[in-house]
Amino acid sequence: MIRNFLKRMEEDELIKDGFILTFGTMISSVLTFVFHFYTGRALGPASYGIFSALLALVYVMSVLTNTVQMSITNFVARLGSSDAIAQVRDLAFRSIKKLSVLGVGFAVLILILSPFIAKFLHIDTIYVSMLAPLAFFLIVLPLNRGLLQGLQRFKPLSLNMATDGVVKLLVGVLLISVLGLGVNGATFAFTASIAIPFFLAFLALKDVFDTKAERKHIQSNTIYKSTMPIFLFLLSVTIFYTIDIVLVKHFFEETVAGHYGAGSLLGKIIFFGMLPLIQVMYAKVSKIKQVTKESLAFLKKTILLIITAGVILSSIYFLFSNAIINIVFGPDYGPTTELLGWFGLVMGLFTIVYALSQFLLAVHKKKFIIGLFVFNIIEVLLIWFYHPSLLAILKALFGLLIVMTFFLSVAVVRRKRNVVV
Repeated sequence: MIRNFLKRMEEDELIKDGFILTFGTMISSVLTFVFHFYTGRALGPASYGIFSALLALVYVMSVLTNTVQMSITNFVARLGSSDAIAQVRDLAFRSIKKLSVLGVGFAVLILILSPFIAKFLHIDTIYVSMLAPLAFFLIVLPLNRGLLQGLQRFKPLSLNMATDGVVKLLVGVLLISVLGLGVNGATFAFTASIAIPFFLAFLALKDVFDTKAERKHIQSNTIYKSTMPIFLFLLSVTIFYTIDIVLVKHFFEETVAGHYGAGSLLGKIIFFGMLPLIQVMYAKVSKIKQVTKESLAFLKKTILLIITAGVILSSIYFLFSNAIINIVFGPDYGPTTELLGWFGLVMGLFTIVYALSQFLLAVHKKKFIIGLFVFNIIEVLLIWFYHPSLLAILKALFGLLIVMTFFLSVAVVRRKRNVVV
């Protein structure tokens, strides 16, 4: 049985490449979650509530990061000509200059806006200012990772992502426990976990940067013609799973926000655990370029795996919430136990929404993004005017996600009618 499973995994491109990328991402995710569990205990609910709000801002900033990575992945994945390596090299050299300038500008913008953001979140300005160097590396990192993903070099990409978690945990423990830097130490650990993998990725792309092939100039609008739809998509979905944390920090006191942040972190396990599989699906479907039986098969496999993982994780959260919270965060986070199962359900549905959206983007469907922003507006209004308790907020999000899943499923079904055999 095991031999047959291994043989099937070797023959199935989605599963094989998905497993390779998942392995590295899993190491990164596990170490990242260990870092969070440690940070939650070391900082306590109040300070961890501050850190959770800062992380929500980081996720929003990462929208541009993911946009660039997806655009580069999409472009590189479509190259099939003999001079493809020259085009990739041209893309790499030109993009790194532009992204460096953009990164500096983004860091300066963070410094300018930090007093206003801090006031809304009821925290000190220095906490927000510490995000400036992190912002720079968030902008430049996607170049190298996008090249690796587009070239389908999943092994070095997997290793690069694993390095992220290792650096984050080691630097975090050093700065928080040894040097006693608290929230600022945790934030700087995130910066280091992005900066170091950025430089290490050049080793896996040495052949691209050192190639002697004649450079092939390509127009920026050719490379980034899909950037705006991708940016708007990522902005919408990122707002959806971060704005609740920001608003909870605004409306509730720090300790309560810390409880919500802890539950949100555990709920995101399903999303980040399935993200590598979704990334592989996106690369495969982008290469196919249109809705075919093969691309739909990739989507169905991905959704099935998400549902399976989501049901298992949510069941565990409902059944063993007390034990999980006590072991991971400690007794100070007791109120989080009633939220944990619902966080599993919410993030499970959100992961399905994300996968369906990625599929539609890969086959060049864009109108659904307007609908996503409508749901963003509804989410903000729901939480702004209806927040009697943390549990009530989660139930409202769950209902909204059911509607979003139906909306995107209809969009996919409409495309299925025009399937190319």
